[in-house]
Amino acid sequence: MPAGELTVDVILPTHAGERWVAEAIESVLCQTHPSWHLMVVDDCSPDATAERVDSLLCRYPDRISLLRLDRPHRAAGARMAGIARTNGDLIAFLDQDDRWLPEKLARQVSCFAGDPALAAVHTDIEIIDADGVRLAGAADRENAGRARIAWGTGSGLSAVLFRKNSIRLVASAVRRTAFEAIGGFDTSLFGGEDWEFWVRLADRFPVAHLPEVLTQRRIHAGNVSRVHSLDRSDGKLRALEKMKRGYHHIAPFAAAKRGQLLREAASAAAR
Repeated sequence: MPAGELTVDVILPTHAGERWVAEAIESVLCQTHPSWHLMVVDDCSPDATAERVDSLLCRYPDRISLLRLDRPHRAAGARMAGIARTNGDLIAFLDQDDRWLPEKLARQVSCFAGDPALAAVHTDIEIIDADGVRLAGAADRENAGRARIAWGTGSGLSAVLFRKNSIRLVASAVRRTAFEAIGGFDTSLFGGEDWEFWVRLADRFPVAHLPEVLTQRRIHAGNVSRVHSLDRSDGKLRALEKMKRGYHHIAPFAAAKRGQLLREAASAAAR
């Protein structure tokens, strides 16, 4: 790896991911930024996920590691387990069914290198279907919403992210020192851990938005957000209560947000 270049640990938790995990890994292998290492964390997959990863690990033993957990951790716990076994300057997150475009890490690393105080950089996304076909325009509204936010740091940004989490974890990279300073993910908040993490990080450290489509998010019938929608709703409500207790400036928005989450939970239960 080039001397002096920021190193990136890519953390990829996987469970029953045999269909798409190789595509996710290949998108990391295609990154133009050279200083990365991929940590795949197999969260007790019941299928051939580990074999899919092993086939690539054998070809790239210096670039890919596989951690097999002996009990289920869910995604946040698997991520924390993988992070604990890495030491790069930056941490980037990829899900088993998503993909990155080749310049993703390079563009984020450039942002970090230009601003030593910066704690996180996230990109815009595009949506792909189960077969990897781009759904034109499907993410336009989401991306436009990010463009309207005054990114930076402090209570103003954390309140904005409390009202609506506009950061996709799969599109983000975080400076390790900042990640460790706030304690990483709260693994007890299944479904709400990303949201609570970003509110906590933005309250203390600068966050930047890179308005380029560099991440592909796959939508399919097996998305965790769909299959475990009720459990995730409970986790979001617990995350809300934690944030309301921890940040006085968020309290005025809590009732409206709670109402929104309850409506979403009722809709999920009706499906």
